[in-house]
Amino acid sequence: MLKKVITLANGISPDFFNIKQKESITNDFVYVGTFTPWDGAIHIVDLAIKNPNIQFHMIGEGPFRKEVEQKAPSNMKFYGYKLYDELKTTYQNFDGGIVLYLLLETT
Repeated sequence: MLKKVITLANGISPDFFNIKQKESITNDFVYVGTFTPWDGAIHIVDLAIKNPNIQFHMIGEGPFRKEVEQKAPSNMKFYGYKLYDELKTTYQNFDGGIVLYLLLETT
């Protein structure tokens, strides 16, 4: 029995790659995601501590957010939840985004 399969080429709209570029670099980076023990957002705290000249903007909610906020240095700002439709214009305000992946070793 065949099941219906849908292939998604990307997890976000292609429009996100056509955003207007900023006119100047301000050292502002954004993370958008959930705050859970397994997503790695806590590692951005270490990144912010090592790079005090960069502003890290954290968008999202989750059960681990309070812990991340408590450990965050002053160059991290937290905004809470944003609607998906707002993200395209939100991304235009930053120089780059942070995406966290777990690198698995293969043998």
